[in-house]
Amino acid sequence: MTEIAFVAQVAKVQTLADGGLRVTLDLSESAILPVAELMTCKRFGQVLDVVCKVKTVIGCNDETEKDPKGSGPEVDSRRITIRRDKQSGG
Repeated sequence: MTEIAFVAQVAKVQTLADGGLRVTLDLSESAILPVAELMTCKRFGQVLDVVCKVKTVIGCNDETEKDPKGSGPEVDSRRITIRRDKQSGG
């Protein structure tokens, strides 16, 4: 299988009962092909060698910098994700 590449944001990191770890990623709606490839890997029980690079995205944090009203930065996390996806071409 070839390389599976996509832009994602870490949504959650969990510790499992057996001490293992589970990482949940948020991907844009345009990441259908990479997700289909990941589903195929899951279906066949393939093990992945994962390497992550932090992507610097400029200009996506202005909502949190303005101190939004409401519940704080969590209110604007969806807008930040949408802007990040637009800048990355997603």
